Amino acid sequence: MAWKMRHIGQFMCLIILAGMLISLSSYETCAAERLIEEIRFEKTSPHKETVLFKLNGFYPPEVFGMEGEKNRVVCDFYDTGIEKNIEHRINTGGEIVLRIRIGIHIAAESKTRVVLNLASHKNFDVQLRFFEQENIFAITITGD
Repeated sequence: MAWKMRHIGQFMCLIILAGMLISLSSYETCAAERLIEEIRFEKTSPHKETVLFKLNGFYPPEVFGMEGEKNRVVCDFYDTGIEKNIEHRINTGGEIVLRIRIGIHIAAESKTRVVLNLASHKNFDVQLRFFEQENIFAITITGD
């Protein structure tokens, strides 16, 4: 009897694992409809840098800033996947935008979060634009 109970427990674990995998694959399928195709960094002048997001449709992210020891700009792209060839950590070599980090969140709401790590010793002006015809979302950051 104990032998059968142990196998039933293992079988239940396999069912739970299969359910989790199906959930993740359905997220990927859902997210594949909305996709970040490319992320590009441009240093446009000594005091101005731009991060460009090439999307496959019109769905600008929710954007907010975080101040403190490590200043950040956070972009949440809800129900959106990311092209597989995009690195999840991008060192920009910039003076304002130091790094771009990407994470996938599937907890309460599925989203792709892109975090721009900024230099800590500067004041910033952040401008958001969406070029609808090309499906490009742009964040331009000017620092002093």
